[in-house]
Amino acid sequence: MQKNHEYRRAVRYLPRTLIEYWANHPGDLPVWGEWLEGSLMHSDVTGFTAMSESLAKSGKEGAEIMAGILNQFFERMLGIANEWNGIQMKFGGDAMLLYFAGNEHAECAAACGLQMQSAMEEFSQVNINDDICKLRMRIGIHSGKFYAISVGQEKDLLHYLLIGNEVNKAADVEPMAEPDQVVVSDETKALLSNKCRFVETQHSGIWWIKESGKPTVKNTELDLTNIPRKFLRRYLMPPIADGMTAGLLGEHRRVTVVFINLFGLSELLGSEGDKTALSQANQYMNFLFDTLIKYGGHLITSDVCEHGDKVLLAFGAPISLDNQDENAMRFALELQELLGNSDLKLKQSIGVNSGFVFTGEIGSTKRREYTTIGDTTNLAARLMSAADKGSIIVSISTAERTGNTFDLKQLDPIRVKGKSQPINICELSGIKNHDDVSEVTDSQTSLVGREQELKQLHKLSKQVKQNKIQWSFVYGDPGIGKSHLCSELTTNLKNQGWFTMLGICQSYNLHNAYSVWIYPLRKIFSIEAKDNSKSAWNKIKSLINAKLPDQTDFAPLIAEILAVACESNAIINSLDPKTKRERRLDIVTQLIITLAKDKPLLMLFDNAQWMDRSSSEIIQNVLSIKENIPIYICMISRTGTLPECLNNFTPDLLLNLKELTKNASKELVSLHSSLSEEDINSIIERAKGNPLFLKDLSQSFEKSHGALPESISDVIMVRLDQMNDQKKSILRNASVIGQVFDLPSLDNIVLANEGSVDEKA
Repeated sequence: MQKNHEYRRAVRYLPRTLIEYWANHPGDLPVWGEWLEGSLMHSDVTGFTAMSESLAKSGKEGAEIMAGILNQFFERMLGIANEWNGIQMKFGGDAMLLYFAGNEHAECAAACGLQMQSAMEEFSQVNINDDICKLRMRIGIHSGKFYAISVGQEKDLLHYLLIGNEVNKAADVEPMAEPDQVVVSDETKALLSNKCRFVETQHSGIWWIKESGKPTVKNTELDLTNIPRKFLRRYLMPPIADGMTAGLLGEHRRVTVVFINLFGLSELLGSEGDKTALSQANQYMNFLFDTLIKYGGHLITSDVCEHGDKVLLAFGAPISLDNQDENAMRFALELQELLGNSDLKLKQSIGVNSGFVFTGEIGSTKRREYTTIGDTTNLAARLMSAADKGSIIVSISTAERTGNTFDLKQLDPIRVKGKSQPINICELSGIKNHDDVSEVTDSQTSLVGREQELKQLHKLSKQVKQNKIQWSFVYGDPGIGKSHLCSELTTNLKNQGWFTMLGICQSYNLHNAYSVWIYPLRKIFSIEAKDNSKSAWNKIKSLINAKLPDQTDFAPLIAEILAVACESNAIINSLDPKTKRERRLDIVTQLIITLAKDKPLLMLFDNAQWMDRSSSEIIQNVLSIKENIPIYICMISRTGTLPECLNNFTPDLLLNLKELTKNASKELVSLHSSLSEEDINSIIERAKGNPLFLKDLSQSFEKSHGALPESISDVIMVRLDQMNDQKKSILRNASVIGQVFDLPSLDNIVLANEGSVDEKA
């Protein structure tokens, strides 16, 4: 029963042409292409973006109102399309792409377009927050042959899209229409002959339909009997397939949007045929999906474009993501590199922008998709259009949120449609290769309220000076001050002559072996950004030869971790994977011992909840050292769970950071603002002793008028999205009451909305 429900759910998100293909070809492989002949109608609605921006001020209620209006609109429009056998192929935010097939496809498309424009009177003026939002629609129709393809991963995600010059032309027709008009190309006009009344427009080859005939329409039911269900789910983004979105209610959330314009498929289709175009499209989508999964993003949709093909991606929706801005920019760079190093005859331009958007499932009861609507999405599209082929353009506001991580070149501001002021932008070209990674961030301000915890950490350092290996595990919620505390420890010990190293764990490196040790090893071997592979290899070989002469033959095993090219040797080539791993662990451990014999050594590992297994095995080796040696390992994590390899080792100090006291909170707020006593108390009440919340709220309090800064919103959304459905439901209902509530009041709301809730939940 559950599988049947999931199957019918999947059908609502997929165009009928895709489902019909699988019904007729149940034994096919997932990568295929077919030609569709008919008419494409592209419609674009103006006004929904302004509506979204206005309703965003009303929070959850505004999102629900927005979702209600959108779904009422699409229910009406798709209902009309269904009457004329129009198949909804793509939702482009608030736009629709409809396909009409059959003997009278052009007549059906024209009649449908005129009826939809007539129905727009119902939505012409929508009252929102005492403002009148005016909705208007442009419709363009083009007839021809369109290549529909299914591409993607061999065993995982798939995507369905339309490509070809005729598809591009269909996208080119709609912008030629004025609001409230239905226009057609010469090709469509020729098929309509005397069945419509046309008015010539100012655009060559574009005709405005004033009146249309009424063709006969025969609706047919779709037979789902033979469809291989295992494939349908693969066309949905995982959160949709798993039912993890806000559904038809919608929500406003901060998202980093990546818009890609892919060039070359239409040209390949025309010059080298459909097999070559399909193969290259499939290779590209594999690059895209593999990289997208690595960095935690989601493919929202692909859409028709006047030139090339458009792809819309989101980081932070439907599921929130840590460091979404950085992950999106890393994704763009890596995808650009993969494409540039491939033999594909394709090019791309990319635009990246962050901000709050409306997100949710839109459409009708029979056909819907997940989308993002708002100025943030529109601006990402404008940046994509402003980017040259092979370049990545990022808004300055997005780039600033990533600190000093990337190589960025500020460009001249650009003017874009819908913006009165020029937009500050920059070009993204690479990731900075720091010679010495900062010893954890957030050390510019004084440490407040953590004096006792710092004493405990320093107490261990005194044990280390007596030639004892010690390790601490510091954990707590995001923003609670873990990194700041350990940064203070690092600075103090560094000033005392200690050798310090920082290992950075990243979510996208969770499955990359030894990723945490890249920066520590670069520091050990004094490898700098200016060093090429030859120079870096000489430094690795020289140090190992000097410190561990009996291990010189195994130096290539270290070069491999650092992606440094080097010559191999017969001994390395003779090793099996297990022996290579053991040798690699032994060399790194021996290097650490050698360093610690010269001076006390502090090894700091941040975000240990994302540490890969191979990296933690090295730490396991170090903790197993039997010699008396001054090594201090400090791990920082958001959870109290140790890396799996370290479960048999008990930390010498297990430190769970709690909220700051009220006095410490007041002191911290005073460092970052000069607010009144009343405002300070208000901030303290909201922040609940979280240092990040206290600092960011105090810095933005006056200009934000009480709204949450984006940094805090991101942290909260990540925590909310990690909750199960039951907890989300309870929290959603409790928020109606306020910060403080009793269970009977909560239960009354639940009874009114969803049914009774177990108090023990």
